[in-house]
Amino acid sequence: MKYYKGEATGNDFVLAWDPSNEYEVTPDFVREICDRHYGVGADGFIRVGRVNTELATKIEPKFAPEIGSYFQNSNEESMYFMDYYNADGTTAEMCGNGVRVTAELVRLNDPEAFADQECPFFTRAGIKPITLTYIDNKPLYSVDMGTYSVDENFEVTYFDKNGTKINSDATYINVGNPHIVCQLSSQKDLENIDLLKKPEAKPELPNDANYEFYVETELDNEITMRVYERGVGETYSCGTGATATGIKYSNDVKINLYQNILKNKPEQNLNIKLINDRAILIGPAEIHYTINNEI
Repeated sequence: MKYYKGEATGNDFVLAWDPSNEYEVTPDFVREICDRHYGVGADGFIRVGRVNTELATKIEPKFAPEIGSYFQNSNEESMYFMDYYNADGTTAEMCGNGVRVTAELVRLNDPEAFADQECPFFTRAGIKPITLTYIDNKPLYSVDMGTYSVDENFEVTYFDKNGTKINSDATYINVGNPHIVCQLSSQKDLENIDLLKKPEAKPELPNDANYEFYVETELDNEITMRVYERGVGETYSCGTGATATGIKYSNDVKINLYQNILKNKPEQNLNIKLINDRAILIGPAEIHYTINNEI
C-alpha cells in the first residue's frame, strides 16, 4: 500500500491509494498514523477507493436513488470514493478540504479522470462533482457541495482564554455534515476563544458538530474564522466549515458573491459561491510527500 501526505489550506491528511479496495481501515490504525508525536501526524486519514452501485449503496443506503440515477446515465461503472476518517478514528460524512486533496491525488495517479475537467467523487454525504482548473499552472478545485439546510434557533457555549464561560446565539447549518456557526464582534474576541476546550451546542445534536467562529474583515465580502472540528480539535482550516460560515455570512448580508475565508496564507484563501441554493467550495490542494515505507 502506498501512502501520501497532503494538505488543503493547512488542513492536513494521510492518504492511502486503494482503487482496488484491498485495504480495511481500523480506528486504531487511524489514531496511530494521525498522532503528531508517534505517527505521521494529520487531521484526518483518507482511503481513496472506488465504488460501484452495490458498494456505494451498502456504504450509504439513503443515497441509493442518487447513485442509481448517476450510473444509469453514465458510461462509468464505478467512481472514486473518499473514505474519510477523523484523527480519533471516527468517520465523517464529508470533508471539503479532504475531498480536494483526494481529487489532487487522483489527478496525479489517474490523469484521465479529469480529462473533461470534471470528476464525481462518492462520499458519505453523497456524490460531489469536482471541477479542475489551473491558476498560474497550479490546480484549483471547485467542489459542488450540494444543497444545504439552515436553522437559526441554536446557541453555542464556549470558553475564552481567561476561563470565562460564554453563551451566544448561533446558527446550525448542514452542508452534508453538521456545523454550528457563530459571529463575533471583533478580531480580539476571535483570538481570545479557548478552543482547547470543546464548544457545546444547544439544543444538543445527536452526532455533535463542527464549530465555527468568525468576524468580518475590513475588506468587502471577506471574513476570517476559527474552527473546532469534531474528532480532531482546532484545525488550520475546514472546507465544510468555511462553506457553512460563508452561507451564514451570505444570508446575513444578502449577497451571493464569492466569500473569501482568510487563512494563515493569503494565497490559500477559500472561496464560497452560492448558486441556486447550492454551495460551491473553491480552493487549492497539494500532495507533498509519498511515504514509501510499509506502515
